[in-house]
Amino acid sequence: MYPKKNNPPLVERGSYAIIDLFAGEIVPCTFRVKGRRTNAFPSQTLVYAVYPAKRNTSKEENMNNRSNLRKMTELAIFITIILVMKITGLSSIPVGPLVMTFTMVPIAIGAMLLGPAEGAVLGFVYGLTSLYDAMTGASAMTGFFFQISPVHTIILCVVVRTLVGFLTGLCFKTLKKIDKKKIWCYYAGGLMAPMFNTILFMGYIVLVFYKTEFVQNLVSKVGAANPFMFIILVVGIQGMIEWLTGLVAGGTVAKAVAHALKRDN
Repeated sequence: MYPKKNNPPLVERGSYAIIDLFAGEIVPCTFRVKGRRTNAFPSQTLVYAVYPAKRNTSKEENMNNRSNLRKMTELAIFITIILVMKITGLSSIPVGPLVMTFTMVPIAIGAMLLGPAEGAVLGFVYGLTSLYDAMTGASAMTGFFFQISPVHTIILCVVVRTLVGFLTGLCFKTLKKIDKKKIWCYYAGGLMAPMFNTILFMGYIVLVFYKTEFVQNLVSKVGAANPFMFIILVVGIQGMIEWLTGLVAGGTVAKAVAHALKRDN
């Protein structure tokens, strides 16, 4: 705006601040226009621009609050699903020394729909239930590990599962940007949760507990020549079922929910 000294421009009602375009500074003058014209401009400012001094952010803040509340509610729903699956026994099926778990499905869906941080929270909740099994002896293998090293067992059960949820959400965000049609990225995300769980869980067992009596008995039983073959032989069909379940169920449900909530863009 280039106003004349004695002919101030028409300005809408509202609060304004003045910026001196020559000096590149904000002139310390904030005023409120109550009519169509104003003489509140400082005389020393020859060339200036008028901008709103205050921004009405109440609507934006309300939208952010509603969004945060919705996300917290959805997170609570996923946590409830994980706990209900655990209580009812739907979360896992014992297979030999390991447990075939289907809890990775809601963790994958939650991580894809809500984000990496929320995926980490879901993984943490599942990790606590896994740690509970280790402490009570409900899981023979992790119960044995807990007697040897409680700290490493906590890392195995809780930290690893938290990392699984976080990595699933993080990788999905990257894949979603690559997938222009927003289709295969959901199935890849559904696959990643059980895949990360298997790799990180068994990898930590090999790293920390491979020399223990419990694991060495399994090594002899399956005839594994090295740690890598031990993971493959022990996980076997169980791992493939978990991966396939995550791929089909996790990907399909996440895609359907994202489409219904208009989040697949």
